[in-house]
Amino acid sequence: MSAAVPHLSAKRYTVMVVTAVLVLAASACRREPTRTVRMPLNPPWWQPAVPLVHSAFSAVLAGGFPLPGEDLDVRRLGYLRAYLAVLADGGPESTPELFSDQAHVIAYYLNAHMAWAHALGSAPALRGRPVDALLAEPIRVDRKLTTLAELAAKVRAEATGEPRVELFLNPGWRGGPRLPPSALEGYSLSWQLAAQAQRCGQAAGFWELHGEAHEVRLSALVADMRWMPVDPRLRTRRALDVVPPPPALGTAILSLCGEQLQRCSVRFIPIDRSRV
Repeated sequence: MSAAVPHLSAKRYTVMVVTAVLVLAASACRREPTRTVRMPLNPPWWQPAVPLVHSAFSAVLAGGFPLPGEDLDVRRLGYLRAYLAVLADGGPESTPELFSDQAHVIAYYLNAHMAWAHALGSAPALRGRPVDALLAEPIRVDRKLTTLAELAAKVRAEATGEPRVELFLNPGWRGGPRLPPSALEGYSLSWQLAAQAQRCGQAAGFWELHGEAHEVRLSALVADMRWMPVDPRLRTRRALDVVPPPPALGTAILSLCGEQLQRCSVRFIPIDRSRV
């Protein structure tokens, strides 16, 4: 009789353990689920914004169409239309969270001007209109109607102290500056401004030196640049740094005219403002 007691105790112990497990499982099934943690719909103010990118417009410029208004092939025309839709849907005023700093804002407006200059210049319905008329043509950017002229003014106002933005604002002039090979991006804006200035400064006819006349000639585009000295000679001297000519020509200008161009006169060469 005494030998059966341990066996009975072990059996009871096993039953108790199984019962306890079942009770715990049942209570777990009846427990209310943990409340789901929901992230905010809008990112908090401290989360960095993801900037708007302009790769669609880069696909247009990469096709080798350096002047606004040149005919685009069907594929690049599709890229341009898609990009114009992006510009119409948002911008620094309507979607400021996409613009983390001022460089992205400036890049947006410069790209918008170049893209719409391309679109207006190549539109079949606007073939007979002069550039001045294209400047006043209504366009949609940043969820509102504007014009190329207003976009150019916006760029100049946003880019305080930066004269090189003028080198991107060709509304369709045959003699105006060529467009860059890719769209501007805020993260590389400084480098792209310098690269465009070098391209323009080394283009044929932008800088000329007439040694016998002791005269430096340069594009009248420099005369339109903001944030430059008013005096023509001082403006030209500043332009040697801002829009540098080919190195050999720059050296020749300073050698003949002096460090401050005091030994030379200056003349601005009018650009061809006829339509492309």
